[in-house]
Amino acid sequence: GDLAEKPVSVGLNETLYEALIKFVRSGYGQIPILEEDDRPGRLAGVLSLEELMEAYHQEMIRVEQG
Repeated sequence: GDLAEKPVSVGLNETLYEALIKFVRSGYGQIPILEEDDRPGRLAGVLSLEELMEAYHQEMIRVEQG
């Protein structure tokens, strides 16, 4: 990609849907998770597309049951 592009990251307060959109648009397999409240911009972890899809699956099960 272009080095002038803004780096892709997700914030701790973003929804699964918002994170999924960033994965789809970026084409990346992993995206850094950044703090938003206590220490904005600090790395909180890394989210993989596989982890996101598992979380989405678990949420769908929860919604269907609830």
